[in-house]
Amino acid sequence: MGKYFGTDGFRGEANKDLTVEHAFKIGRYLGWFYGKDHKAKVVIGKDTRRSSYMFESALCAGLTASGADAYLLHVTTTPSVSYVARADDFDCGIMISASHNPYHDNGIKLLNGEGEKMDDTVLDGIEAYLDSGDVQSVISELAEKAMNSRTTVPDRLDDLIHTVACKAAIKAGRATTMLELQSLCDRVLSDDNVRSCPHGRPTTVRLTKYELDKMFKRVNQ
Repeated sequence: MGKYFGTDGFRGEANKDLTVEHAFKIGRYLGWFYGKDHKAKVVIGKDTRRSSYMFESALCAGLTASGADAYLLHVTTTPSVSYVARADDFDCGIMISASHNPYHDNGIKLLNGEGEKMDDTVLDGIEAYLDSGDVQSVISELAEKAMNSRTTVPDRLDDLIHTVACKAAIKAGRATTMLELQSLCDRVLSDDNVRSCPHGRPTTVRLTKYELDKMFKRVNQ
């Protein structure tokens, strides 16, 4: 076991042992690590603890600041995060939960792209990053990089088609044409639940399978 990560992830009392700064830097590191040669995709689930919402936002901030896309499953179980990470080709999965620990505790459990426990080499890198640097200087550096980055509209649509629309269609058991997928993407891009980074790329998709299925039904009418 490392300094922060044990057999079940990084656990401790929320805002004392496990803080938003920790969560931000974990997201920051994962976005950088998996985004070296492509745009990283990370799926996040959480339990019903009040602090889970806080850590979810901090993890998303770190991930998207590093250029990664964060997909939220919201309240769910660890096995579901493991399954989605493996089945939908995510680089890794994150579960925010402290299992049976008291309500004031929380935890961050990391899963690799196979839905299994994160490799020790990655955890070692995260721990080294947690012990180095200053969060404020990291945020300033990321803000400067974000202002200098650019993404085209075709890339936005292509990412949504392949990471949201196609998979949602398959799971809903509906056969759709590319024209219908394009129409769905236009609807998704205009939805208030799609959060975009400063240069316009949708980086955090806050849509459930039920909501996507409803969109498909509206598209096909």
